[in-house]
Amino acid sequence: ALAKGAGPANPPTGLRPPRGAGKDAVTLTGATSGFAVVLGADVALVDDLVACSDLDVIVLDADAGKVAALRAHLGERYGRRVAALAADLPGAKLPPYLASLIVAAEADVSEPLLREAYRVLRPYGGTACLRASEDFAARLKRLAAAGEMPGAEVTVKDGWVLLKRAGALSGSGVWTHQYADAGNTVVGKDSLAKAPLGVLWFGGPANDEILPRHGHGPSPQVVGGRLFIEGRNLL
Repeated sequence: ALAKGAGPANPPTGLRPPRGAGKDAVTLTGATSGFAVVLGADVALVDDLVACSDLDVIVLDADAGKVAALRAHLGERYGRRVAALAADLPGAKLPPYLASLIVAAEADVSEPLLREAYRVLRPYGGTACLRASEDFAARLKRLAAAGEMPGAEVTVKDGWVLLKRAGALSGSGVWTHQYADAGNTVVGKDSLAKAPLGVLWFGGPANDEILPRHGHGPSPQVVGGRLFIEGRNLL
């Protein structure tokens, strides 16, 4: 569903999540931009997320009827910021490292689904915000400690369990100088990027003003999960 325009209408019966769940998720995680994945066709949650952040929202629900009801509610209200798909998280086959935020206000979260959610979270702070018990949090911490989710941090706050993908991906590297590093080695230490290569996802500004390789543009720099490219009068 793609939408834009006026204020929210009354959501269809049976689709309303815990009140203010979207605002809670944004406040607790600090995720205000990028992609959010919502597990379950929760109308009020989607309205909340769009109203209190700049997130683009992907809603997943295996119940096609609930997805249809959500699409009818959305209409054209939010332009391209919201998409609703009739699929569960594994079935959606989202690319890795996509989501700044995953929210499950009412969904039944199993261990396989947790592993899939962690695969989809971006490094450097992508967080899943889950309505679950402290017993569930303890089980999640054991999974993280067992190496099932490298870099995972699990906390409990205000009735939510937060699963955060902190820091860099294991095996990732940086390229901080014209020739890789201060020693001009021209060797990156990233062990993750290797053939066969492919596009995970794409977007952002056009490359019209970026200097071509043979125009001797400066090398892009990579650090802290960000790629910095210098172009003609722009960065």
